[in-house]
Amino acid sequence: MPYIDLNGANLYYETFGTDRPARAPIVLIHGSTITGQTDWSAIAPLLATEYRVIVPRAACHDQSETTHTYSFTELAADVAALIRALGYERAHLIGHGNGALVTLLEHPDVVQTCILQAANAIIGQPNYAPADLAKVTRPALVIQGELDRVNAPDRHAQFIAQHIPDAELWIPTGIGHNVHQDLPLDWLKRVFDFLDRRGADACDALYRLKRQHYADARATIFEVRVAPAPVKGEAGHVAGQVLTVDQRHAIRQALPELSVERLRVLLTDDTPWALVNRAVADVRREPRNGAEQLTQLLIGEAVRVLDERDGWLLIRAEQDGYLGWSRAGALYPCDQQAVTKYQSAAHWLISAPVAPAFDRPSRSAALIGQLPLGARLPVADETAQFVWLRRPDERGWWVARPDGLPTAQQPQPTPAGIAATLDRLRRGVGTPYLWGGRSSFGYDCSGLTQTFYRFMGVSIPRDADQQFVAGTPVAGAPQPGDLVFFGGDDNGLIDPRTAHITHVAIALGGDELLHANGTTWNIAYNSLDPASPIYRAWLKDHLVGVRRFR
Repeated sequence: MPYIDLNGANLYYETFGTDRPARAPIVLIHGSTITGQTDWSAIAPLLATEYRVIVPRAACHDQSETTHTYSFTELAADVAALIRALGYERAHLIGHGNGALVTLLEHPDVVQTCILQAANAIIGQPNYAPADLAKVTRPALVIQGELDRVNAPDRHAQFIAQHIPDAELWIPTGIGHNVHQDLPLDWLKRVFDFLDRRGADACDALYRLKRQHYADARATIFEVRVAPAPVKGEAGHVAGQVLTVDQRHAIRQALPELSVERLRVLLTDDTPWALVNRAVADVRREPRNGAEQLTQLLIGEAVRVLDERDGWLLIRAEQDGYLGWSRAGALYPCDQQAVTKYQSAAHWLISAPVAPAFDRPSRSAALIGQLPLGARLPVADETAQFVWLRRPDERGWWVARPDGLPTAQQPQPTPAGIAATLDRLRRGVGTPYLWGGRSSFGYDCSGLTQTFYRFMGVSIPRDADQQFVAGTPVAGAPQPGDLVFFGGDDNGLIDPRTAHITHVAIALGGDELLHANGTTWNIAYNSLDPASPIYRAWLKDHLVGVRRFR
């Protein structure tokens, strides 16, 4: 077994696997009360299927000969010296306890990435402050078992991950101090995935670029990776797809040494257009019927078609930028000129919660459809009692005049217009709650608030957290039509700067609210006043703030 003289110690270490071109080795640092053999004997050979693995034994343990005490700073110095002595510029550090953390902070020049399991930064030694952790520039993955009796109660992993820039956090449930031993297959999967995504400088640069600017998959696409050169001697390139040309430019600036010419840009001047040709079209996370519904589109709304797969289209909704998959049969392909022409002529606004649509201008005619509140269509014919509304494909429906109004009479976001629009929404009380719903056949909370403002000609983002950011903060009691937001952070605290927004309601004035919610599973009234018969304590306890759109 190999020994090496370092820092006045004859250090013992083991190796597994072979060196891999362009891959830094892995150094496994054992816990303070055990040895490398005890800690890593089962894991090291598995890691060695992909990496050269080095397992040193701390200088104060048996087999290593030294006068050292077990000091984290001494251990870190030994690890750094070992990496250099073995001829490596950097290594991936994986530590059980604080050894890897101290090496990362004290000798960052030898660290490629760092995986910190059961580390604690704020007791005894090493006692690192947030400012110390904020200086870390290397990629870090922080692991802590949910039931780790030493570290979990004081949330050490959360503290470290919060303050190391762009650190990742994994807290497996039902697991204690020894995650790598109690959950080895999941642990290996996480570690290999982390190293694949962030183990090289270029890969980490892409990760940080996405996290800082393109992390919201609702509004953008940033599916990229570093690919090796197809021909030996050529430069590598960035493969995958992004939404916009600006994203490709950002990648070129971040990684000037790599080619981006093979990178697919989905939204360009040549990207096809389409109009929604059904009363309501569902938009799903994946191209299959059972996938999560993300949102809905109303007839006449425009989309860009980014991709196609088995009868499904990946689309970008032009009215709020939302992305997802819709059935091709729900859309009418056309060009931008046709979209502009159709929407410019759409002067009839459905104002009833649901407007029955007939094949003739008579309520005794055959019912052939139903149109949702807020849909806008062109009038192609009319009688004294009915209007014929044209679909994008030139077919249409007869709708009774009382169920709609000309857009010239559309209410505005003034006190009078808000009151009139709220009166219309009240007619929908009892409408079912529907996750991803954005029509009068079913709403989710933010789908209802978006419909409310859109009926008055005001475009706001799709989801509650997006609406919270976009609106103007309101101090004091909310006025009718203001949006009231609810949520909390990981600690259950309500801080508007950090709270995770989970719900939104429409203020009716005073303490009363109107909202689509999963508790009553419909559109309902509630109050923030404990004395009210419609008081709901959760809303009072999780109120984050109020926003206004005008």
